[in-house]
Amino acid sequence: MAQPPRYAPRPGSIPARSGAASAQGDAPIAEAPSCLQTREYQTTITIAGDEKEAYGTACLMPDGNWKMGAPQLVPDFD
Repeated sequence: MAQPPRYAPRPGSIPARSGAASAQGDAPIAEAPSCLQTREYQTTITIAGDEKEAYGTACLMPDGNWKMGAPQLVPDFD
């Protein structure tokens, strides 16, 4: 009989960069008490005229709206 699929454990929340405030004070958005579900999102931000790839965590609120956490730069390994 086939084995059931194994899933990776849920990753921890993505910490905010130092100096960046989240919607819940110092707590990451994924730890907000009213957060029903989290998703990672990708975006582009502009820094000094240069577009950079970034990502963040969004939280589904009880009213159906998504609250976006502060975006963080994608590491540049070049």
